[in-house]
Amino acid sequence: MDRAIIINSFGRGGSNILANMIGSSPSVLMADNEFWQFYYRGLNFPPKVYRRFGIKPGQFASRSMFFARRFRNGLEKSLQHSISTDYQLWKERGITLESANRVLFKVTEYDIFLNAKIEEQFNETTFIGLIRNGYALCDSWKRRGMPAKMAGRVYGHIASQMVAERNSRKNYVLVRFEDIVSDPLRFLDRLYERLALPRPRENSYIHRPKGFGPGQENAASEHRMMRIVPRSYWEPLLTENINAAAIERLTGEELRDFNRHGARVMEELYELRWR
Repeated sequence: MDRAIIINSFGRGGSNILANMIGSSPSVLMADNEFWQFYYRGLNFPPKVYRRFGIKPGQFASRSMFFARRFRNGLEKSLQHSISTDYQLWKERGITLESANRVLFKVTEYDIFLNAKIEEQFNETTFIGLIRNGYALCDSWKRRGMPAKMAGRVYGHIASQMVAERNSRKNYVLVRFEDIVSDPLRFLDRLYERLALPRPRENSYIHRPKGFGPGQENAASEHRMMRIVPRSYWEPLLTENINAAAIERLTGEELRDFNRHGARVMEELYELRWR
């Protein structure tokens, strides 16, 4: 396929919810894995290095003469696995490969710096940058062992790149995780209209449970079978202030450490609007 929808997001940023919403359209074929899983062949080492040292992979990975072939082979295998795993569900929803004319996959964290190289592999590409409150992400990353200072640095790097991508591309849409959960059904309608996607037949959407995270792909694959859900499935997401509890868990020192690198760009992100 030569058309793609690519989700850019932070780790723990809510991209699974967004992918399920978009992937429910009969014109979209969702890859079974994220970019780092099918490109690095499941190795978690590159993403960990990027996070730890703030390396921007676009500075060297995109120069590889094997990038295009490795990318295409990895994506094709991921799509084939998705089709074979969920074949019965596809039949129940009345979807054929001919009706699915766009592929969907996620490019997260520092791999966002490879967007330009990835875009070269398709004739038409739409990027969706999913942003989330930095303090909420800091709390989530902290509980997985990342210090607040590093969280601020990672957030600053990735958020700055999202802003740069949005400002330099006409095919880049920024959406807020908070908008998804504050009014999920309205967001769903706006999203389908913005992307010009056909609605699921008989109002049946899909849900693929969240994976178990890097390094646990075998466990994840056993539990990630798609299932059909009604449109009302998204209603329980409704919450007015999803970040409040996370922010309260951060100490004053952790907030200061995060703000040193992440506060300015977070303010800039949240001033932007859909266009």
